[in-house]
Parts: sequence; structure tokens; C-alpha cells
Amino acid sequence: TSQGLNARDTQPSPFATMVKGAVQQAINVQKQSETVSMAAITDRADMSQVVTAVAEAEATLHAVVSIRDKMIDAYKEILRMPV
Repeated sequence: TSQGLNARDTQPSPFATMVKGAVQQAINVQKQSETVSMAAITDRADMSQVVTAVAEAEATLHAVVSIRDKMIDAYKEILRMPV
């Protein structure tokens, strides 16, 4: 018999919640970097603030790309497993 979806299946997993939070934090860092860069254009921020914000955004982007690559590698490894 088919059971359909349980309540457990509709709740996000702790891993999904963690990934969603990390992605949201990365988006916030990128937005902050953009805000500081725009402030520098109108002389409302000094260059050290801009450099710091851009460096943080770059580090965050590298981390996100690295995590994405690891997740894709793990998925490919799962697909290669015999059933």
C-alpha cells in the first residue's frame, strides 16, 4: 500500500536548514559588500572598508563554490554506488 508523505517528510532536515542558513549568510555578505562599495563611490566609506568588505565577499564566494563542488562530487559518488 502507498503511504504518501508523512509529516516527517514535509519538514526540512537539519542539513537542509544548515545549508539554507549558510547560503543566506553568503547572500548577506555579498549585499553588504555591494553597499559598502556603493558608499565608497559617493565618498561615504573609505577604501579600507571597501577592501575589507570585498575581501570578505570573495572569501565567502570561494567557500560557497568549494562546498557546492564537494556536494556535487558526493552526489556523483552516490550515483556510482551499486544498488
